[in-house]
Amino acid sequence: MKPLKFNALLKSTLWGGEKIIPFKNLDVKQENVGESWEISGVKNNETIVSDGPYAGKKLNEVVAELKGKKRNAEIVLPRQIVMYLCRNMTDTPLKSIGALLGGKDHASISHGVKKIEQDMKTDEALNNTINIIRKKINPI
Repeated sequence: MKPLKFNALLKSTLWGGEKIIPFKNLDVKQENVGESWEISGVKNNETIVSDGPYAGKKLNEVVAELKGKKRNAEIVLPRQIVMYLCRNMTDTPLKSIGALLGGKDHASISHGVKKIEQDMKTDEALNNTINIIRKKINPI
């Protein structure tokens, strides 16, 4: 699974201008662009996934699927990646991660984390994807 890409929302503002458009190399005719929302779950301002299996879905829809009970591969792997990243990049207990992911128990979270750790040893693409996500979350 590749990282999700979103279509940014360009917001016209009183203080806006035209500098964001060339800076981001955009081909738009919108005026007074003062803000570019790269990813947003704000009601009526959700960003849309631009490619991959979630193309055309709003951020909130993708989050709801990841928190849901579906077990197909398109959902399970991203959910396990979230489990792994939460466990390895925060001090959040397994039970709390499970609550955030739709009420999963600590054993499910532990299994997901271990599965990703094992798969990363042999799957270079998965390893690269997780490293890209880590750097986007914490670029330092």
